[in-house]
Amino acid sequence: MYLLGGGAMTLLVLFLVALPFFLGERDEGGDTKPPVLENGEEVIIPETGLFRSDDGGAAWRAKNTGEEELDFAKQELFDLKIDPQNSLVLYAGTKGAGLWKSFDRGDTWQKPHDAAQVLEAEADVYRIAIDPRDANKVYIAVFQQNRGRVLKSENAAGFFTEVYASPLERFGVFDVFVDRQGQVFIATGAGEFLKSIDGGKSWRVVRRFADGLVRLFIDPLNSSSLYVVSAKGKIFSSYDAGKTWQDLEPTFKSFAGSAKNRKLFLDTRGALYTTSDFGLLRSQNGGRKWEAVPLIIPSSVGALWFTPHPVNTDIFYATALSNIYKTSDGGESWQTLRSPSVNRATFFLLDQQNPEVMYAFVSE
Repeated sequence: MYLLGGGAMTLLVLFLVALPFFLGERDEGGDTKPPVLENGEEVIIPETGLFRSDDGGAAWRAKNTGEEELDFAKQELFDLKIDPQNSLVLYAGTKGAGLWKSFDRGDTWQKPHDAAQVLEAEADVYRIAIDPRDANKVYIAVFQQNRGRVLKSENAAGFFTEVYASPLERFGVFDVFVDRQGQVFIATGAGEFLKSIDGGKSWRVVRRFADGLVRLFIDPLNSSSLYVVSAKGKIFSSYDAGKTWQDLEPTFKSFAGSAKNRKLFLDTRGALYTTSDFGLLRSQNGGRKWEAVPLIIPSSVGALWFTPHPVNTDIFYATALSNIYKTSDGGESWQTLRSPSVNRATFFLLDQQNPEVMYAFVSE
């Protein structure tokens, strides 16, 4: 009998573990995805674009088309938001194709016809924020006419007014957020973190950073806990409503690869998660200390996206390559869900009113 040496045995184990990822297998049984049939005929599912599952990820259907020849399979999706008071209503922000709205969970899409013509049809729409107290109030962070801007609607995107414009050309506004008190926060490419307490009528600079900002996060249970992400991937935190800030970069030093392709997420109780080439990290104390969340993927793969359950914080999802993973015990064990495509699932969202309804955006 021929016995493998230690190095060869290690390579064999890694090969067997990683093989399903490179073959594109996506379910626990390893069977291939059955064809989708309509009226007895197979429906061709695109490999990229926006998809929806109504049964917890067991089956997916493409939701890519709309009026004016919209095709999400050919678009870059920046943001997707669900109306918190009516989950049939979706908003999608795109690169170069403006804002889109659906009234039927993505079955059909149309462009909001801005009566004031403030929002350009070909704007970059980076972020969409819906006031949790009044879903008619919608804020969008856009780039148009060579300048970052924040537009506000008080009738669910039927009429927009401009409430902020970058004083410098070529600098974008990349994020906007509305908290439960109606306070509005924005992050700009010029490194400014601003706040408005009167719906955008006036603004105050909370902090100017040396680097441009691309994301901001507010603790859902404590609006004094603030987080911003710079264009270089650094995370800064404040626990006193922006009076003082800490650079969290030193807290990642023991996790190799955690600085590459890093994204920050918050769950409904304010716990922080980051995806990166390292994998998935979690912090229960505002980023002061991180712990690795064990994933059932090779360490060389990394994680792309994190999605929390709206009620049960022991349940959350992570994506890696073309796979979607679910844990029901805080990350101790995982199950593999079917994914829409063999390509990368770069965006994953749950319906907050019915978490069995899921949306995924797949890129090449």
